[in-house]
Amino acid sequence: MKPTTTASFAHFTGLPVTDAVRVFCPVPLKTHPIGAAALDRHAWGWAIQHGLITAESPYARMNLGLVAATSTPFSSPEFAKAWACAWYWAVLWDDWLDGLDTEPTEQTVHTAEVLRVLSTPSTVPDPEDRWIASFRDLSRLMKNCLPSDGLAGFQRSFTNWLVGDLWKRSLQRRTAPPSLGEYLRMRWQKAALESAAWGVASGGAGYTLTVEEHLDPVVHAFTQAVLYPCALFNDLVSLAKEAPAAQAELNILTVLAREHGIGRAEALGTYWELHERTVSLMLRLQRRLLADPRPHVVRYAVQLPQWLPATIHWTSTSLRYLELPAVAGNEGTRITLPSVSMVADPTVWDPDDLTPPPYPDIAWWWDQVG
Repeated sequence: MKPTTTASFAHFTGLPVTDAVRVFCPVPLKTHPIGAAALDRHAWGWAIQHGLITAESPYARMNLGLVAATSTPFSSPEFAKAWACAWYWAVLWDDWLDGLDTEPTEQTVHTAEVLRVLSTPSTVPDPEDRWIASFRDLSRLMKNCLPSDGLAGFQRSFTNWLVGDLWKRSLQRRTAPPSLGEYLRMRWQKAALESAAWGVASGGAGYTLTVEEHLDPVVHAFTQAVLYPCALFNDLVSLAKEAPAAQAELNILTVLAREHGIGRAEALGTYWELHERTVSLMLRLQRRLLADPRPHVVRYAVQLPQWLPATIHWTSTSLRYLELPAVAGNEGTRITLPSVSMVADPTVWDPDDLTPPPYPDIAWWWDQVG
């Protein structure tokens, strides 16, 4: 059932958000030649085939194909289709675990069963379970379009994401709130940011990065400077979605407010400064990598930043974050965001100011500018 009431983002969250939000994103949005709608239809049909959703499911209005099409626009058609299926699987799995509403025990058991698929051949019998069967098929799709090192990256990054999901669920139940450092470390895994990086350099676009190259300090700092702004922008927009689910304590605004002893409204300004200084740093690190003698590292430096406009565009338009489900006493709420535009220049931070932020978990990135 579609929501029958509407509320502005500012009203619902209590944040001082203007009618027009300008987000620093100097990377133009690109879309895979297949198109977002076609990828969405393909992955939607795949999810129905495996019994993960029905044809009447509200997930049809979440446009998951858009983020698949715009995050890896340079990939092969085969990988783009598998990538869209992976997005559907991941979002549906995450929401299904939310619905278990138990202590982490059952969530851990189900996660371990899925992870077992990554280390067993397809000839090994699986329990009759739609999540295991669909993940087995997703692994097959990836195997059919990736080289062996790319497939290994898929397995490693998905493992880390599934463990990160359990990490967040454990923090939701822990009495002590996370520090900013712990929150950022958890968010890297929970947001599947390693999978995002892997998706670009998995072989789906004709090249791979080795584990050693991913862990090169400059490459890794660049990767995180691209992808953390994606996850934290998602944090901002998902505030309305998370509040009814009692997840607001695990959001970048709440964590920044606690870190600095300020209110969430003031933390919003701190967030925008962090976003702009990180994206400014990303451009500096990108310029350094564009001069790297390794051609595939140069390609990675060109292609990975597509994640930034992809995330901003999808998150600010997807009903996943703007259509709240019905709960006892109401029939759901449609959240109206202010207009969001991506701009080429920062508005609150001097891009020539390379002072690291006072957060040790990320401050080391600034040392890599050279």
